[in-house]
Amino acid sequence: MSLRPIALVLALASAGALPIQAEPLPEGSYILGTYIWGDTHVPRYVTLLVEGDEVSVEFASAGPLAYLACIEERQCHDRIIAAHADVGLQDGALHLSNVDIAAGADAAIDDSPNALPYVEPLLAGLDGAAYTQTAEGFRLSTGQGIWDFYEADAPTRDAIRVYAYATNLSISQMAGCEVRQLAQMFMAPDPGADVTRFQNALMGMTYMTALNLELTGLGEASQDPDDSDAALRREVLLRLALPRLLMGPDTEDPFETRLTAVLAAPPFETWDMTNDEVNALYGGHLDAFVAFQAHIDANPGLLTAASACRDPSFGFIAPR
Repeated sequence: MSLRPIALVLALASAGALPIQAEPLPEGSYILGTYIWGDTHVPRYVTLLVEGDEVSVEFASAGPLAYLACIEERQCHDRIIAAHADVGLQDGALHLSNVDIAAGADAAIDDSPNALPYVEPLLAGLDGAAYTQTAEGFRLSTGQGIWDFYEADAPTRDAIRVYAYATNLSISQMAGCEVRQLAQMFMAPDPGADVTRFQNALMGMTYMTALNLELTGLGEASQDPDDSDAALRREVLLRLALPRLLMGPDTEDPFETRLTAVLAAPPFETWDMTNDEVNALYGGHLDAFVAFQAHIDANPGLLTAASACRDPSFGFIAPR
């Protein structure tokens, strides 16, 4: 399946208010769990944010969406709201009206030279699609195939967004199974302590991806002694390096003991921060993040897309 680069029906953009008979779409945030990109687009995560009779369409990634703008202009972002519209259900179908596409939205999603449109083809697929509510969210029968959306709060969407980065797996090879697996796992009414720890590990990775986004915007290190970004670049690199140092030869020691030892040694002794303050930099999830990274380092043979689709934690979550 692929997102065909078709033009959005002109009536969609110019339509007035929704019909009086239109029913509201259930409020919430719903991430697309069907892989629609094929070979025509760089994969992006799509979320519909529904509030009242309005929907916002978010595109997101673990890295910079518009890579060229990031390295050349320091305009670095890993998510954007690409469009707003009124939304409702009529005769079992989803309808959009008063569509407002953000200026330059497609270039903000992918600014590579040969990039194809993202926003209008997606909206064209949504508008008029037959709607079926499911236990996890809803299904749309579109002219471009079946699209399944899964309810996912902000932490869950962040964990999904960074999963491929954390595991060094291909989004295209996983083909949406990471969305389906993680959304259902983390949005369960009572996920359990082990699932929560796994989600915390991925939340720790969101800080690492934010650091990488910042580092990409700073560009390559310069030999210029007056490089004004040199100190910031070193600081970002230190923060990126810290988790790996906590996976060293003394990993049998308690986490707090290892963290205290690392922070007391060069170059981290200049940070002048407590363990709790350092942990807070990583969203309070440094321990879980380090434990998960150590686990996948110790089991490299498990890291395949097929394995991720069976068990996205690769055994980090103990079987029940």
